[in-house]
Amino acid sequence: LQHALIGDNWGDMPHNWASAECVRYLRHMLVLEDIDTLRLMDGVISSELAPRKPMTLERTPTRFGRIDFYAEPVGKSGWRMKVHREGKDAPSRIEIPVFLGTAKFTRIEGATQKIKNDLVVIDPDATDFTVFWA
Repeated sequence: LQHALIGDNWGDMPHNWASAECVRYLRHMLVLEDIDTLRLMDGVISSELAPRKPMTLERTPTRFGRIDFYAEPVGKSGWRMKVHREGKDAPSRIEIPVFLGTAKFTRIEGATQKIKNDLVVIDPDATDFTVFWA
């Protein structure tokens, strides 16, 4: 079109999939399927936590079943994350970061866990659990 009579009216068109990619990016910040591992809150950075607003996903589909996810600020700098997973296929691992912004993992209710480097590895058979950072 550069040499057509309407050559001054060509250029990039907005892509209709851009909004879907944005939603996918935001979802993967909170819930990411990494081969056979379920990674939660792994892509969240301090600037996303600064507004101190709750983050929610309802029945988001994963290969490990649908997940309800709710993270909310607690106190001055802490966070609480509630997770419910429906489905028969459990991941081989569930991971969360030890540090969430300036807050550090303190405890989990409803599942067992172990800390490995900068990750908290949660029992993959857990279907309902709550995580706390303070």
